[in-house]
Amino acid sequence: NSCRVCMKRHHTLLHFNKPEWTSSNKTFKPTSNPSPQSKPATPHSTETNTLSTHVGTTSATSQNRTVLLATALVNVSTSSGHSIVVRAVLDSASQSTIISEHCANLIYSQRSSVRVPDIKGISSARVKPKGVSHVNISSLSGRTLANSHPVLILDKISNNMPCVKLTSDIKAQLKGYIADPTFDTP
Repeated sequence: NSCRVCMKRHHTLLHFNKPEWTSSNKTFKPTSNPSPQSKPATPHSTETNTLSTHVGTTSATSQNRTVLLATALVNVSTSSGHSIVVRAVLDSASQSTIISEHCANLIYSQRSSVRVPDIKGISSARVKPKGVSHVNISSLSGRTLANSHPVLILDKISNNMPCVKLTSDIKAQLKGYIADPTFDTP
């Protein structure tokens, strides 16, 4: 398949307009969107649900844009049998598996307060884990993905994702390519 905007070999959602930087104050200004004739026809699309796939636009655009992160619905359980279906953020650069304290409480996970170093995030911001637990992770069809997997417990992992409800045509475009059928709902 090729991009519907530039006809090169990449998915349309991965098409980036070249950013422009103003020399006076180094402020990012995204270039204008492609002309209407080069965009795919979307009868119900509105400007309030524009999809962006790169982080560079999040700090420079209005709140009408959102970034989609890779997510999957998985079953998380404890050795005592408590389980819950969760939306997992698939972060290929992560060095740890993290669950929220809310999730840990819902499955009554036993935690230890093993001395764990702080987690460093964006701009080296530090977060202190609340503890460590071990969980079983499986697909919704029951396939075991990890047994007794160590997880760090944090107060919160992220804000609601996505930050706005996406249009049905975006969901239709991605049908069959995603592991989280609820990806469009915050």
